Amino acid sequence: MNQPAPSDVFCVPNSEAAALIESLVREGVTVRIRVTGRSMEPAIRNGDVLVIGPAASPLRWGDVALCRRADGSGACFVHRIVWWRGGHVRTKGDALRSVDPPVRADEVIGVVQSVERGNDDAKVIVFRRESVTGRFCRMWRAFLSLTGVVCRMLLRAH
Repeated sequence: MNQPAPSDVFCVPNSEAAALIESLVREGVTVRIRVTGRSMEPAIRNGDVLVIGPAASPLRWGDVALCRRADGSGACFVHRIVWWRGGHVRTKGDALRSVDPPVRADEVIGVVQSVERGNDDAKVIVFRRESVTGRFCRMWRAFLSLTGVVCRMLLRAH
């Protein structure tokens, strides 16, 4: 009988996971979570594992952040920071057409430190936040993400 390989990745409902992850990250613990969804493709794919650490202060343009939804549901999401001002940040999924509603800076739970792809036998780290390549990719993807929004706005204006 085939048994699945043990893993330190577990699944819990989003709102319960958000509360647990938030309490761990605010204590300085680095957490690994498996992504579901395609809003951050191609940088982050469905099934990738994110290593999330405490939110850096100040947050940086292009950081991929784990945020709590402002609708009071307790759920969370992972999108790229494309704008911040006055204690609020704006995020956007790389694959989405529009920018998310503003989120208070204190609703940013943590920042993605690295992205892991594949299984334990063939795991590849596709992104490290603090590497030179990671810093370049973070800023480049944020630029591309915003460029698409601006182009759509300009086309609608004509």
